[in-house]
Amino acid sequence: MPAAQLVRGTGPTNPRTRRGAVKLRPNCREVTELVLLAQEKPLSLGERVAVRMHMLICKACPRFLKQVQLMRQASERWRHYSEE
Repeated sequence: MPAAQLVRGTGPTNPRTRRGAVKLRPNCREVTELVLLAQEKPLSLGERVAVRMHMLICKACPRFLKQVQLMRQASERWRHYSEE
């Protein structure tokens, strides 16, 4: 499966059910997809609630979120070098 499908949530682990509704209890893979998707566009209210609820019961996903945020901050700091 192409990586783009994983980021966009269009693959077999799509965190959205039919009709665009969000699963109430997404698994870790689905939450990581939503975390990555949130880097590209704002999540819906249902997606944000599902991610936050999952983060309360999972130890690994909050770590993943912190890593993504750290990488984003680091890349922002170095952005001006690529613009020269």
